[in-house]
Amino acid sequence: MKNFINYLICTCLLSACQEKSEKIQISGTVSNNTNDYALFVKDSTGIGLSTVIDTIKIDGNGNFSFESNILKSDGLFVFNGQKPLRLLIPKELTTSIKIDLNLLEPDSIKIIGKQADFSKYYIDQQKYWIKTEKNMSDKHSVLATRNTADIDYYIIQDSITDLRISYLEKYFANLNIQSQEKFITSQKSSLIYSNLYFRMSGKKPDIVEKLKFYGKSDEILTYSDKVNLSDKNLFTNREYVNFINDAIMSIVRYENPNSDLSSYELYLNKGFEAIDKLYKNRETNQLQKIVFVNHLISSAKIFKASININEFQKVINSLNNQETQNNLEIIETQLKQVENSMSKFAIGKTAPDFELENVDGKKHKSSDFANKIIFIDVWTTWCGPCISSFPKWNKLIEDTSNEDKLVFLTVSLDNDRNKWQNALDKLNLNGLKLYAGTEAFDSHFAKSFEIKSLPNYIAIDDKGTILSVSSSINEFEEIIKKKLAEK
Repeated sequence: MKNFINYLICTCLLSACQEKSEKIQISGTVSNNTNDYALFVKDSTGIGLSTVIDTIKIDGNGNFSFESNILKSDGLFVFNGQKPLRLLIPKELTTSIKIDLNLLEPDSIKIIGKQADFSKYYIDQQKYWIKTEKNMSDKHSVLATRNTADIDYYIIQDSITDLRISYLEKYFANLNIQSQEKFITSQKSSLIYSNLYFRMSGKKPDIVEKLKFYGKSDEILTYSDKVNLSDKNLFTNREYVNFINDAIMSIVRYENPNSDLSSYELYLNKGFEAIDKLYKNRETNQLQKIVFVNHLISSAKIFKASININEFQKVINSLNNQETQNNLEIIETQLKQVENSMSKFAIGKTAPDFELENVDGKKHKSSDFANKIIFIDVWTTWCGPCISSFPKWNKLIEDTSNEDKLVFLTVSLDNDRNKWQNALDKLNLNGLKLYAGTEAFDSHFAKSFEIKSLPNYIAIDDKGTILSVSSSINEFEEIIKKKLAEK
């Protein structure tokens, strides 16, 4: 009996030690933070279903300290100075780090710890990226003007991604850090899938032919030969998840050109068919279906779309088992939120009133456009997919220049007015150019339309009711065709 008790004590102590080793401490000192707190953003599931934002207290002397579980996917530590600073907290971080930061001199940041170079790399590579983009823009006008209709634009972007991968490998070449190889592999994947996502987003559906894993063409889209559909660890990579979801949506549009491409149920059913063709491994097949259902429901939630709640619930029930139960409970909660949103803000509901400023500070109210069909392109200077759709936006305006009943507005959610105005000087952007205010996503306009992500395209009919809220400009084309056909 004594031996058994000793065994239990040892077992408990061992369990406690193991539990303790699963924690990391992040501490340090920050000065010139505009708030008495910082934000710690993390994913509680590891596959992007639920984002948790913890508020980290900063005392009167600028000191902070908190303990965290080892992350399931990369997190961000966000300080709010005149210019916010975001610090990567990678999932590979298993030891504590200490940070010393003056937000008026962000380049002087000090990070101490056995794995501190992971977070240092994140800051240094951001600087390298900005410098490389500038150098390339000086050499290539197509990059400076963001002319995404020119294939050279993407060739240059591919070369920038190659340079960033090379920078990553050289950065750690002479280091020997715990979990270094895992970190390098993860970051390389992020660069590759970010490139692919940007290349796919907002393009014509037939771009899927160039994806090697789709297997329809000899012409392979850069990096698509590196796409892995059997590694479940990739689901912790946000860039991978974004790309794969976008690719599946594009496949559905490509294979069903004559269907109602605004139907979420179409993407649900045909998307699952595409997943079954691509994902032969049972575990990754099920993971991708969960992630894709979540993607559709999250999109419906963001864009206030009307969806068939019962059909989505049936699919969720079909995926339910002991392994998936916790994840599906999160998705079901979001589905209920969509159901609630549909009752107050959806297609056919009255659009909120708004008041926005142009470059000269002149106010424009929604009532100024009474009896007009309004098309609104919501964007920011940091949203690549937003800017890549501008050529299509401009063409819509040019092709309908004789239609007095149509009004085209671009609304910037930049929190820096100067960045918006400087971007307008460089971008060839048609339509009435408006600004929501320095409050950005907290502005009256953004809150009224419940805008939480970009791109965001809003159409309002001549009676003031919502025609469409979407992440794709393609819906504008369909609405315009339909309205012109009614004349």
